[in-house]
Amino acid sequence: MKAAFHLPFALFLAAMILALSTRAASFSPLQIGILGDKCQLVAPETPVIGLRLALPFAINDTAAGLDLGILSVTEKSFTGVRLSAISWSSEGPINGVSVSLFDVSDINGIQLAGLGIALDVRGLQMGLNPHARAIQGVQLGLINCAGDRNGLQLGLLNLNDEFFGRSQEVSGVQLGLVNQAGPLRGLQIGLLNHASSLRGVQLGLLNIDRSSAFPYLPLLRFSL
Repeated sequence: MKAAFHLPFALFLAAMILALSTRAASFSPLQIGILGDKCQLVAPETPVIGLRLALPFAINDTAAGLDLGILSVTEKSFTGVRLSAISWSSEGPINGVSVSLFDVSDINGIQLAGLGIALDVRGLQMGLNPHARAIQGVQLGLINCAGDRNGLQLGLLNLNDEFFGRSQEVSGVQLGLVNQAGPLRGLQIGLLNHASSLRGVQLGLLNIDRSSAFPYLPLLRFSL
């Protein structure tokens, strides 16, 4: 019983010794962050491949593996699974899965956040209010905001906006109560559908194509 009780502590201690021994090496299998670069197990420029604990704050240029904590920051890229309250990747993407309350990261994979903000998303962005400059994949939320988009927006309110100051181009499907797009190539289904120009189909109570000589039509509009 005593051996079983001490086993987790022994494993944790061994991991810490291993991490300390690799501070000057090419990577570390463990990072424990307290105050970021002011107080953490290994320096930010040391890549972490393994387990990273942000308790409450850890910062590294690159990391891969499992990332757990409060404030998780990578400057260049992260690959793996991140579970944190606040996630931030300033220069490079998250390749994998990121689950957080607030996330500012480019995504190649899945982003699940209460509020997720990304320049570029390739995969799935899901939350209460996801924002993306450009998305290739699926955006799923109550209020979805995207600039250039190829794929599907599914939510109560789908907006193709200029949140990041980029041109509005939609190719794919918007499905919601209210759908708004700039130039649209694809399909809108909702109570109110709006596009600055249309090459596709709108199905809804009111369908608006600003470029048409007859901009307002009920039920169905299509343009080739």
